[in-house]
Amino acid sequence: MLVQAAQFAANNRCAALALASGAVFVAAPALVAAPALGAAGFVASGIQAGSLAASVQSGIGSVVAPSLFSTLQSAAMGGYGVPIVHGALQAAGGLLFGSAGLTAWRSKGGADETGDDDEHPEKDDGKEAAKL
Repeated sequence: MLVQAAQFAANNRCAALALASGAVFVAAPALVAAPALGAAGFVASGIQAGSLAASVQSGIGSVVAPSLFSTLQSAAMGGYGVPIVHGALQAAGGLLFGSAGLTAWRSKGGADETGDDDEHPEKDDGKEAAKL
């Protein structure tokens, strides 16, 4: 099983990266949220001067809760925004993992490429004859 996973990863680098990233988003959203918030300028001590967050705040003026801006700052400070941001990352990770998995499965012949999985054999359009 481990050998098959390594072989899949070697042959499908993008899909493997998407699957791994999605799994990390779901299993450990703090590993993604803290660095991303910090890079944007949302830090535990407040908005970092000269950052993207500082530019946005200067444009919007007074920030009110529960806006997106205040939720992100709250998450950076360990407040009410933590479960919101982590939940959003987990949802995004689930979508990433699921779509990458489905794409990899379909590309390996897990489903009929037409999407009908032979559920309607009466819709024979001559493909079977062409295969012979």
